[in-house]
Amino acid sequence: MTRGNDCPREALAAHLTTDPRDENMKQISKKRFQYSLTRWNPQNILLRYDPFFLIPNSGKEAHMNSKRLSARYTFLSFLTVSLFLFIPLTIPQALRAQEVGATLSGSVIDPNGLGIPAAGIAVMNQATGITVKIVSGDNGEYIVPSLTPGTYRLTVEKAGFRTAVLTDVTLVVFQRARLDIHMDVGEVTSRIEVQASAALVDSTTATVAGIVENRKIVDLPLNLRRFGQLAMLFPGTVQDNGGFASNAIGSPFSEATYSANGMRTASNNYLIDGIDMKSYSFGGFSLSPSVDSVQEFKVQTTVFSAAFGRMAGSTINLVTKSGTNEIHGSLFEFLRNDKLDANNFFNNRNGVGKPEYRRHQYGGGAGGPIIKNKTFVFGFYEGLIQRKGLATSGVVPSAAFLKGDLSELSARGISIIDPLTCPDPPHGATCEVFANNMIPDDRINAVSKHVIGLNPWPAPTISRSLLDGPNWAAAPKDVRDDYQFGIKIDHTFSSKDQMFGRYLFGQSTNNTPTSGYTPIPAFGDSLRYRGQNVALSWTHTFSPRLLNEARLSFSRNNNVQKCAQCPRAAGFMEGFGIQGLKALSPADEGFPYFGILGFLGVGDSNYRPVESNDMVEKYNDNVTLIKGRHTIVGGVDMQPYQVLGSQAPFSPHGQFGFDDRFSGYPFADFLLGYPGSDAARSLAKIKTYQLGQFMNAYVQDDWRVTSRLSINIGVRWEYHRMPVDKRDTMAAFVPLPGKPKFTHGNGVLVVSGDKNADYACTHPLNPNDLGLVACADQRKALGLDGRAGRSLVKPDRFNWAPRFGIAWRPTGSDKFIIRTGYGLFFDLGNFNNLHFVFNNPVFAPNQRSFAPTGQRPLFDLGNVFVAGGTTPALADTYLSLGVSPFFKQPYVHEWTFNIQSQLNTNTSVEIGYVGTAGIKLGNLHLFANQPEPGIGPLQERRPTLTTTLCNSA
Repeated sequence: MTRGNDCPREALAAHLTTDPRDENMKQISKKRFQYSLTRWNPQNILLRYDPFFLIPNSGKEAHMNSKRLSARYTFLSFLTVSLFLFIPLTIPQALRAQEVGATLSGSVIDPNGLGIPAAGIAVMNQATGITVKIVSGDNGEYIVPSLTPGTYRLTVEKAGFRTAVLTDVTLVVFQRARLDIHMDVGEVTSRIEVQASAALVDSTTATVAGIVENRKIVDLPLNLRRFGQLAMLFPGTVQDNGGFASNAIGSPFSEATYSANGMRTASNNYLIDGIDMKSYSFGGFSLSPSVDSVQEFKVQTTVFSAAFGRMAGSTINLVTKSGTNEIHGSLFEFLRNDKLDANNFFNNRNGVGKPEYRRHQYGGGAGGPIIKNKTFVFGFYEGLIQRKGLATSGVVPSAAFLKGDLSELSARGISIIDPLTCPDPPHGATCEVFANNMIPDDRINAVSKHVIGLNPWPAPTISRSLLDGPNWAAAPKDVRDDYQFGIKIDHTFSSKDQMFGRYLFGQSTNNTPTSGYTPIPAFGDSLRYRGQNVALSWTHTFSPRLLNEARLSFSRNNNVQKCAQCPRAAGFMEGFGIQGLKALSPADEGFPYFGILGFLGVGDSNYRPVESNDMVEKYNDNVTLIKGRHTIVGGVDMQPYQVLGSQAPFSPHGQFGFDDRFSGYPFADFLLGYPGSDAARSLAKIKTYQLGQFMNAYVQDDWRVTSRLSINIGVRWEYHRMPVDKRDTMAAFVPLPGKPKFTHGNGVLVVSGDKNADYACTHPLNPNDLGLVACADQRKALGLDGRAGRSLVKPDRFNWAPRFGIAWRPTGSDKFIIRTGYGLFFDLGNFNNLHFVFNNPVFAPNQRSFAPTGQRPLFDLGNVFVAGGTTPALADTYLSLGVSPFFKQPYVHEWTFNIQSQLNTNTSVEIGYVGTAGIKLGNLHLFANQPEPGIGPLQERRPTLTTTLCNSA
């Protein structure tokens, strides 16, 4: 709640001189500011776009995919960039970096409290010497938009008044600061110089936000030095631990996730220097610069400008450091070592020593002038070497259990039933049991023997019965190596034209001994991530009241995940002797997963391997016009994106679950080879080639109604052009209400692309459901023709988001402000959910078999899958998941009321209320085949009989 001058949050900043001067107030040669617009030829900066122009990702497929994209996108990008850079020269222009720049406004006032018109105001950045000059309006009011965050010096001159100079005026990212300047009667040659006081209250906007500046970022302890953790210092934010796909943290450079005002963690937006840095696949930062390269960032949590959108949560708005007229730099090394740690309680209890923990995080950053007062550079590098033991424990079978000797259970009153001696349907009292709970060797299933022969379970390490709790504990090593670097160059062509360019690169390699399926080290996972971003921004000032900023950026993220031991040897999967189970390709050879209730499972992870190459272009233009008491801001942006890669299906290696439904004990069911809860395999794997686009436009009017009252009103239009797959390998399940049950036709599979319709209707992998796949006429009747027939989602173009806010200073003081506002925000949701659309029949069918309860085993591990694409009785022919064709963009209503007061120089108090209401929010794994309420057989009340699982993302 306290803030001082040494750590300004919304402090003011300004500087003024009659001539361009450096930080020592020495006059700068005016020749450096005489570049005319004719010397800035847009043709000189047209970019030839090639998705492969950055550091290439490994893999032949990624290279070939990029080459195929190059020709098409080179032309489109050339055309787009040409228009993008031509438009700013032919229409009214305005503000620079609307999402980043600060705005300083106020009044120039004489000793009688009246406004002084036509006063000359110069605002100089004290670090770079760059100066902006304006003139006050008829009533003495002034406004200076799009100032780079930093410390400024204001100089105000007017004939008949003494020159006023205000120093050390600090502005922060996207601040709307007010500073009134008082002038005394006297000669212009005399001057009064004062140090501006830091204002802790932003009195001209209804947005509620908090600032974290560099000193806090560097000084506060941050695990892995990720600045995003500091977002949780602000009211309304709550830490989230990740969870399922809708709350995933994104890249390895995005460890911190949080929820803002009750919204999902994936609903937060991340901007670096005004450029989107959000991982659309997973929801977090795609890259997170070293804290030594961060100047400051703002966390906007409620009712912000129409310039921001596409997400319904908060917005982190970060500004990286730029070089200055002085050379500055830093070096660092942070060390963690288990020699300095104490062991935890559970390790001591289980007799496990301290896990290994070695972390070295090192690097540095430096910046300075290339040409003083004109061109500046800043760069950084950071490395991470981490070796970390992961304490884990669980129940593993003893040597006796692995041989079929389950006699230990007898003392607990557990008897192992021989399922083959039971009548059908069985009755427990009439079934025979194995003598002394010993399963003969000839009754142990051949597949189970093969699994045991591979020694997948570690030996027990804790001397206790497996019936009394975990009998194994260990601390296997997690190995992680990261590095990242970046460079930023700022250049001033003239007082009217400025540009910056920035490049960021990060790579992370992580080999973890555990997976999401089992903590046994033999079945760990491997991750390699590489992210890159290049950005270019050009700001042109047509007049003190008219500016424009054009921005280009390109991001590329490559994510490769696989099981650490994969691919295994050729023919490994066929060696288990499970009919119909074999690798989809040499890269998919893996250990089938065997999950046994009450024991640690063994097997490689599902959904592996997976490779994703995400590429996002951004073309953005922001215009600001200052007219009287109105600051009108408008902008447009386009973001074409591509996702290339291969997504492993649900169960590429096979998955088998065992409970106690047959023998009365889960491990006995495994030994006998009777899977009960689940048996699954995938029949195909596809490669994706998605193309989509975001298109947005907005206009915002910040109206200073009076000196005490400001109104912010705006509207934003958003359109997400849903992705299509170039190969047309998408499919979705569409229920058809009202159809008679127990017949084909109560739902249809819809596949993308007209060319696939006839092929899908007769696909050999669907011999039991030929009538279930929609053909061209059915798809047209559903409204899925044209592009919608390829994306399988009808377009939703009418997404208008109004924003309204009021900021009122009832006492006239800048230190007391009342805010209220309302905003509608559309939410993007999580792209990670869309991969389910690619794991559907007919292109990537799955088989799942469920053994019914109350019957003798119908199949065992050897014949749970029948060759030729069919399955045993009472088994599903496929697993259908998908996005609804009637999907509408989620949106959120948000309203707020807030009172803020600055008590003294170092303290402010804030109290407020925020309400949110989410509409049509996306839901992953929504079970769409729930039975209707009523009486009678359960299956007869399900809307779709022919599909056991039908999920909607």
